[in-house]
Amino acid sequence: MMKRRMGGFGMLLALAGTALGLNGCWWVLVGGAGAEAGYVAGQKERSTGEIMSDQWIHTKVKAELLAAEGVPSNAIGVSVHKGLVRLKGVVPTAKAKADAIAAARAVKGVRGVVDKLFVSK
Repeated sequence: MMKRRMGGFGMLLALAGTALGLNGCWWVLVGGAGAEAGYVAGQKERSTGEIMSDQWIHTKVKAELLAAEGVPSNAIGVSVHKGLVRLKGVVPTAKAKADAIAAARAVKGVRGVVDKLFVSK
């Protein structure tokens, strides 16, 4: 019987299928053990309630950025840890930067905003 070699596309499909089969453990395939350790360590220092609260704050901040006039919400990354919001990205103007920070601060439950936004002009 002749064996067929799996091409690049076939390998990609196999990897994707394996990742989906791991039910959320994709970081093991993508980032290796170091990524997994960082993810697990980050989860252990927050309670389930804090994680859910952070997810809710994340969703609300993204919605506020989307609604803010002149703020390129798709260019701004949002991360939340224990109510502390981190905004990261590049915005076109200083006004867009200030509006993005104000929108994040206005969300209930936000303890503070870490500004990692840069103005492109």
